Amino acid sequence: MLQINIWRILVVTGKRGQEVANEILGGLGTFISILIGIGGLAFNIGNIAGAGLGLNAIFWNRR
Repeated sequence: MLQINIWRILVVTGKRGQEVANEILGGLGTFISILIGIGGLAFNIGNIAGAGLGLNAIFWNRR
């Protein structure tokens, strides 16, 4: 429900989320952008690690 309300605010204002956040509290939009960037990096590292584990499980040869 919260996500729907956020999307409504963004559509009605015609602004990006960063701009709306900066209007609420100066610097908040930048902070949110940094958090999103760090989160994306962490998830990508996790995906690469998971792919490596999967390949290891498939192709690892016990001798």
